[in-house]
Amino acid sequence: PVLQDPEDKVEDGEDYLGPSVLGRALMPPLFKAEVKRDLEALQELRDQATEDAKAKAKEDARANKPPFAEDEALALAEGKGESGLFAASAPLFAQGLACAPSKLPKPLMALEPVPGGLALEWVHGASLQGTRGAVRYNLDGELVYPAGALCVVLNKGIDPEDEEETPVQAPVPSQRVVAVHTGLVTCLAMSPQGLVVATGQQGPDPFVALSDSRTGKVTRKLVPECDGRDPGAVTAVAFSPDGLLLACATLDEGFNTVHVFSAGDGELRSKCAAGPNKVMGLAWAPDATGRLLGVGVDHFNLFFSAGRCLTRKRGIFGPSAAKQTLLCCDWLPAAEDAPPVACMGAQDGSLLKLTEGRTVTDVVEGAHAGGVTALSCWALKQEDGPAMATGGRDGVVKLYGADGEPKITINLRDAKYKVYKWHVKSVILNRDGRKVLIGTNGSEILEVSATEEAADLNQGPLVTGHCRKALLGLSAHPIQPEVATAGQDGSLRLWGLSEKKISRMLPLGGEAASCAYSPDGYMVAVGMCDGRVLIVSLLKVELDVVKELKPEAGPSGPVTA
Repeated sequence: PVLQDPEDKVEDGEDYLGPSVLGRALMPPLFKAEVKRDLEALQELRDQATEDAKAKAKEDARANKPPFAEDEALALAEGKGESGLFAASAPLFAQGLACAPSKLPKPLMALEPVPGGLALEWVHGASLQGTRGAVRYNLDGELVYPAGALCVVLNKGIDPEDEEETPVQAPVPSQRVVAVHTGLVTCLAMSPQGLVVATGQQGPDPFVALSDSRTGKVTRKLVPECDGRDPGAVTAVAFSPDGLLLACATLDEGFNTVHVFSAGDGELRSKCAAGPNKVMGLAWAPDATGRLLGVGVDHFNLFFSAGRCLTRKRGIFGPSAAKQTLLCCDWLPAAEDAPPVACMGAQDGSLLKLTEGRTVTDVVEGAHAGGVTALSCWALKQEDGPAMATGGRDGVVKLYGADGEPKITINLRDAKYKVYKWHVKSVILNRDGRKVLIGTNGSEILEVSATEEAADLNQGPLVTGHCRKALLGLSAHPIQPEVATAGQDGSLRLWGLSEKKISRMLPLGGEAASCAYSPDGYMVAVGMCDGRVLIVSLLKVELDVVKELKPEAGPSGPVTA
């Protein structure tokens, strides 16, 4: 029988289900007879441990060899402390309840297989904060994006409303993971054919990995050469239009070297210093001229690749554009025989265009109310369709026609998109021009229709996760296949392990350091970094803070457990 009152008890012989919330039982079987017997046996063990601790404390006090302060030991032995078992003034090892292991296990190295046959089943979230344009479609329409030191390929499963289902679509969501990197993935590019994905990382020995997006297998590892300097990180990668060459930029101090590799055999063909400032984006011209555009902190460059030679010409902002940091770039294919147009997203929200030469020829001011942080261009998929997409810190995505005029505006601040942080970090159109794939600074990835309605195609983000600083709190539900996490992004999130997605989320209004379910699964306690403890009720569809506990002495350090 389903119990409607938490105070009801299950009689011996009855099956316990508990009150149902969203079709799931949350109340554990605390009142079954066998559980009662287990609890009684556990209490006996606790009582015995308490008596042993008291006796040991008395012996240590008399022998004048207290494991901690003598007055505290006597107080514990005489029962004057808060508890003989868990006295606040006595560490656990002093109470005889904890001891160091006799032999420490060997620490696991990064990506080393875990003993016991454990295997990675699912990756929640995406790390988009330090990337630009790192969310892409592969040839099969699957999503490719970075998550920590991993590259994830997500097949979202068959959409029941999609009449054009393809054989590669799986009936349920599935993932493939490229686990080759030893540091955070900082950049990602998809080959023009949509099969090979290139990912670069940060760390003491950074490299670029080329992987098959259909199998997840690594085919090449490209190691930059910086003439003895520390590469620091790979900050940008880009495939040539034919997919035969791959350019990448490193963070070697004072040089920020741009390398050109052969994507087929991994050979380093040429390299050239970009200058003293960081390179933040690379893009090859869609024609056969071998031009490579590089943008970054207070500069842009035009590189010319010919055989084993790579030369650089410094870009000139000119009288029409203010010198500033350029965050992203791409080339807009031109109609007929006209040259392609280089487009660059600026920190002040404007778009800079370069038609010929190396001087900025056109500036579109006020494209975004904040920096233009995402930009992608493509050949027209439809006669009157969009040819370029931009995204900015203002949470707005704009689709432009071939004439350079905005055709569609998508405002992620609209509540219908259910976005936690709307700062756009990546935007691209799918191959048939019907869907816009958007990645945000909030570790969220969503699909929106490329129409005037700009409808959310999946009733919420396909991928979501914690998005700022560290994830510090994690707790498993006592009954259900569910976990709760709390982090310094100021959110509490509940994850359905069976559904492989987030079920509910609550903004906390501050950074969190820990979390724990109550034994009955009705509540989650969240320890905040300012010393508060929030009690969150799970009994309603919407999570709700029902009580706030504050430290008596005012703000204190984080509650870590």
